[in-house]
Amino acid sequence: MTINASFTNAQVVKDCPWTSFWICVTNRLPKASIAVTTVPTGETGTVGLAVTLDEAPLQTVTINWNSESGTAGAGQDFVGSTGIVSFAIGETLRSISVPLIDDTSIEGTETFLVGLTSATGATLEAASVSVSISMTTPRLFPPPLS
Repeated sequence: MTINASFTNAQVVKDCPWTSFWICVTNRLPKASIAVTTVPTGETGTVGLAVTLDEAPLQTVTINWNSESGTAGAGQDFVGSTGIVSFAIGETLRSISVPLIDDTSIEGTETFLVGLTSATGATLEAASVSVSISMTTPRLFPPPLS
């Protein structure tokens, strides 16, 4: 007897409790999360973030993301950003960045959010992260003339 089967998003499960006559399959999709990896000191540079999958996907995964104002304002303290990250089969890490804007205000520590908004081929687990930036560059005098 021959049995033909087709599974979408199927993954082999280790230590399956079934006998050798059964195929143990799950339709579980990888879980996506986002975390801050680097925050520059001061008001210049870019904030680095990691988008990760908890396991290697068996199909291409695409995830949409965006940044949102908090006490730090898009267009004033950071560049409002959106994008799509793609994971090829077997990949589990992608990096994204949000540029900071150097302004002349001394504002202390401010925050903004970066979130994963939708996904194809994965589910969203830790879908947003708060980013704290120190906006404290003093500008008391103009730079000296050369």
